[in-house]
Amino acid sequence: MKIFFSRFPGEIYLFCKGADSSIFPRVIEGKVDQIRSRVERNAVEGLRTLCVAYKRLIQEEYEGICKLLQSAKVALQDRERKLAEAYEQIEKDLILLGATAVEDRLQEKAADTIEALQKAGIKVWVLTGDKMETAAAACYACKLFRRNTQLLEVTTKRLEEQSLHDVLFELSKTILHCGASLTRDNFSGLSADTQDYGLIIDGAALSLIMKPREDGSSSSYRELFLDICRNCSAVLCCRMAPLQKAQIVKLIKFSKERPITLAIGDGANDVSMILEAHVGIGIVGKEGRQAARNSDYAIPKFKHLKKMLLVHGHFYYIRISELVQYFFYKNVCFIFPQFLYQFFCGFSQQTLYDTAYLTLYNISFTSLPILLYSLMEQHVAMDTLKRDPALYRDIAKNALLRWRVFIYWTFLGVFDALVFFFGAYFMFENTTVTSNGQVSTEPGRADVCAPRWPSPHPAGASSRGRCVSEVLAVNLPRALVQLCRLVSRATVCGSNEWATPGAAVQEGRGAHREPPPAPAMLRDPGPSEPGSAGLPLTLWRHRGVSASLALEVSGGAVGGALCPSCGARRRRILLLSGRRRGLLSPQMFGNWTFGTLVFTVMVFTVTLKLALDTHYWTWINHVVIWGSLLFYVVFSLLWGGIIWPFLNYQRMYYVFIQMLSSGPAWLAIVLLVVVSLLPDVLKKVLCRQLWPSATEKVQTRSQCLSVEQPTVFMLSQTSSSLTF
Repeated sequence: MKIFFSRFPGEIYLFCKGADSSIFPRVIEGKVDQIRSRVERNAVEGLRTLCVAYKRLIQEEYEGICKLLQSAKVALQDRERKLAEAYEQIEKDLILLGATAVEDRLQEKAADTIEALQKAGIKVWVLTGDKMETAAAACYACKLFRRNTQLLEVTTKRLEEQSLHDVLFELSKTILHCGASLTRDNFSGLSADTQDYGLIIDGAALSLIMKPREDGSSSSYRELFLDICRNCSAVLCCRMAPLQKAQIVKLIKFSKERPITLAIGDGANDVSMILEAHVGIGIVGKEGRQAARNSDYAIPKFKHLKKMLLVHGHFYYIRISELVQYFFYKNVCFIFPQFLYQFFCGFSQQTLYDTAYLTLYNISFTSLPILLYSLMEQHVAMDTLKRDPALYRDIAKNALLRWRVFIYWTFLGVFDALVFFFGAYFMFENTTVTSNGQVSTEPGRADVCAPRWPSPHPAGASSRGRCVSEVLAVNLPRALVQLCRLVSRATVCGSNEWATPGAAVQEGRGAHREPPPAPAMLRDPGPSEPGSAGLPLTLWRHRGVSASLALEVSGGAVGGALCPSCGARRRRILLLSGRRRGLLSPQMFGNWTFGTLVFTVMVFTVTLKLALDTHYWTWINHVVIWGSLLFYVVFSLLWGGIIWPFLNYQRMYYVFIQMLSSGPAWLAIVLLVVVSLLPDVLKKVLCRQLWPSATEKVQTRSQCLSVEQPTVFMLSQTSSSLTF
C-alpha cells in the first residue's frame, strides 16, 4: 500500500508499506541488515511484520507519476500489465524507515476446531499473505503442524539454489517413492507408524508452478505439485496475493478427484478465494464485513465452523441424500405396477389406479413424512458428533449418493412393485368376493386381474375363464364384429332416428329412437355396480361427448349418461362375463378393486419404509407418519362411499368398502407389506452385525445404553455394607 503526502507546497513524500520481501529489494538507503534481523526474529515469535519505506518527490515527478497512472488506467488493452509497469517505476529508490510487529492472536478454540476437522478427514490448507516464519508459527499454535511433522519447503530461497524441476521431483521421490503415503485411522487421524509431512510454499514459487512451461505443457508441474499435496497432512501457502489464493482454490477444485472445496476468511483479501470455492464462509470480525457479504454463510467466530460442518453439515447430507433416494424409490413403486398392468389389459392404456389416487399419491399420501424427515432427522445425537469427528468420514466423498446406493434403492423399488402386483395377482386368482366378505372360487369366473370374456363354447359346456392372450386372439375379434354391426345400425345422436326402427323416447332436450333389442351378451341399462368400470373404446362423438365401449374386467353392464348439450342419452356397453347378479349376489373382484388393493399395500409399504429409516422420533413424526396412513384410509372411505354429484361416472363407488369387508384382503395387505419390507430389514441387520460402520456402531451402543436399566446403589444407615 502506498500514499502520497504533502507537508509544504512543493514537498511531496511517497510512503510504502508492505512485506519485507517486497520492500527490501526496492530500498537503497537505511539500516537494512539490522531491520531484517529484527523482522525475522519477530516473525519466528509469531508476530505479523510489515516494513515501511519512503521517497521524496518534487512537483514535476509527482505530476509525471499521476499522468503515468492515469494513462495506464484508461488503457483499453493490456491494462494490468501497464499498471504493473507504472507501479514498478514509482516504487523504486526508496529509503527504509523501519518495521512494525503486531501480535495477531488465534481465535478462541481455533486449535480444537482444526484438529477436529483433520480427524474428520478434511484436508486443511492455510492461504495467507504473512511471512513464512509467522505463518509456520501460527500453524504450530493451531495444531496444523505437529512436533513430528516433517516440513517440506518450496520457497524462493530454495529455488535460488535448485531449479523448480529438481525441487519438485526431489519432494516427489521423498513422499511418493519411499512408501510414505498417508494411512489414516478411522478415529485418531494419522496412525502412529506413518511419517507426517507438511508442505510450505510461497507466492513466488507458486507463480512458477502455475506459469506455463516453454514447451507449452502447463499441466506437468501442476499435477506433480498436486500429487505432493495429496500426500501431505497439511499445506501452508504464505506470501499469497488475493488472486493467488483464488488460483489455489481453483486448482484444487478442478483436480481429478473433484473434491468439494470450502474457503473461510475474515478480510477483503479473502473475497476472491471465497467466491471461487464451492462453499464460502465469511467471519464477521474487526477487519470489516467484505468477506461476510460475499460468502454463502457468515459466522461470528471460527470455532463455530466445527458445529457447522461436523453436526449441521452431517445432518444436512444425511437428510438430502435420503430425500433424493426415497423420491426415486417411491415413484418406482408407484409407476412399475402400472407398467406391468399393461401386459394384462392388452396395452389399452387402462390405468391401474383411480384418478384421485394418481393425483394425490405424491401430493398428500406420501409427501409429508419425507418432508418432515428432511427437516428433523438426527441419526446420531449432536453431542456424539461433536465428541467423535471421525463419524464424518462415513459420509465423505459423497458416500450416500454413489451409483451403488442408487442401484440398491432402484432394486428395492422394483422388488416392492413386483410384490405389490404379482402378490395380489396370485393371492386372488380365480376368486370372487362376496358381499359378506367371503372369498370363493368358481370355475368360469373372471380372474382377479386378467380380464375374462364370455366363453364362445355352447351353454352347458365346461370352460374356464380365458386369459388376455386368448381374448385378443378369439373373443375380441368377435366382440368387435358385433360392435361394428351395432354401430352400422346407429345414427349420430340428435338425428332423431336410429337405423333400425323402434319406439321414440323423449329425454331432456333431444329425442331419438330406441335401438333394437340388445343381443344375448348385452343387457339393458341398470344401476352401476361396485367396481364396474372398463377399458373405453370410442364409438362416436357428439358435441365433445364420446360414446364408448368398455371392456369390463369384473363383469358387464350397459350404463347410460345424458349428453350435456342436447340431453340425449349416450350408451356405455359392457361385455358380460356371466349371468345378471342381484345386490346380494357375489361380485367379481374387478380391476378397480385389484388396483385399490395394490395401491393400499404400496402406500403402507413406502410409509413404513421411511419409518424404519427414521432414528429421531418426536410426537410430530408420529402424527405425520400415522396421520398420513389414516388420511389415506379416511379419504378412500369417503371417496368410494359417497355418490359425488360432480362426477360423470363413479368407478370407485363401494370398491374400498367392499375390499375392507373381505378378511383375505386384510391378510393380503399385511402379508404383502411384510414381504416388501423384508429385504431392507435383512440388509440392515446383516450389515450392522457383519460389516458395521462407525456410525452404526455408535447407534447400536446408544440403543444399548438407552435400554439398559440403571443400577440403584443404596447405603444402609445401620451398617457400612453396600446394598443394591
